[in-house]
Amino acid sequence: MLLSVLHERFCLYKASIECLSPHTLKWHKNLFGSFLRFTPIETLEALNRHVVEDWVFWGKTERNWSPKTIRGALMVVSVFLNWCVKEGYVHTNPVKEIKKPRLPYKIPKNLTMEQVQDLLYCAQNYPYWEGYERNRAMAILAVFLYAGLRYKELISLKLE
Repeated sequence: MLLSVLHERFCLYKASIECLSPHTLKWHKNLFGSFLRFTPIETLEALNRHVVEDWVFWGKTERNWSPKTIRGALMVVSVFLNWCVKEGYVHTNPVKEIKKPRLPYKIPKNLTMEQVQDLLYCAQNYPYWEGYERNRAMAILAVFLYAGLRYKELISLKLE
């Protein structure tokens, strides 16, 4: 079966059955599209570990992929192939045999107390149109700054 057709079916499945976010689907499509443009193979039967490794080597040497990008690329292809195994298109996932690069340990950068106070001061004194906007902005910034949440984590919070 053609890889491009099968990947389109995979994306439809992930969107409709597993309800993946549009952002995640776009990421999958972009990375897998890069793989399809790189590789000369067109069918799932011709896909093996060496084909995927060659793509990763190309990404590292020609595109200067970081270890994090390589891990993401391998994950995208692996998730697709796991789905192919589950659906009975192939028997095994050859990407599982590929060792993933180690990520360098990074200490997250944090703001100084002075920077935090400056940010909150700006939010407090900004000329908002509505009165509630000031309290909303202060609450959002406080959650970002003191809880360390990322944007997607903050907007996915629900009151129960």
